Amino acid sequence: MEFICKRNPQLIHEYKLYLEVIILYHRQILVVKSKKQMKSLQKWEVDLVIISLFSLGLILGCKTETTKIKKHPINPNGDSELALLMRDMFEESDSLKQIVVDGKPLSGLHKYEAIHSAIPTDPTVNGPVFEAFAAAYINSIKALESSDSSTVFNFNHMIDQCMSCHTEFCPGPKKRIKKLYIQ
Repeated sequence: MEFICKRNPQLIHEYKLYLEVIILYHRQILVVKSKKQMKSLQKWEVDLVIISLFSLGLILGCKTETTKIKKHPINPNGDSELALLMRDMFEESDSLKQIVVDGKPLSGLHKYEAIHSAIPTDPTVNGPVFEAFAAAYINSIKALESSDSSTVFNFNHMIDQCMSCHTEFCPGPKKRIKKLYIQ
């Protein structure tokens, strides 16, 4: 600009007006362009959030059942290891009932040998009488697993062992346990 103005000083005023018009015109174009840019950026951010939430939903929805469902305690004072083990034993026995009825092979029941070491709700339960009931239960499980032809008899014998123990200790679940018998 200085070069032009030095050679032709009368053009200074016209050149300034010309520059103001160009700046004003381009300023409006730049403002419009920047608003469009902001809108596209906002749309992109919204799309990114939607895609992220959808992906998160897929990941959580397709999760395998490796996590254990936390059971809420039934007792107001909390549940002991033995109480939780016995609830698991009941659920397993309920599933086993149908397997026995269908005549399918049984396996994997040795996990209940923890009955000897599980801490009971009432510490006075631990003793020779309880240990005898626990041993009888474990023996009935072994007989059930190894039986070929008399699985219904052995399954009902296992339930007998549960009923015997619960007659002596903690009779509350007996009504539920009776439902496990195979007629």
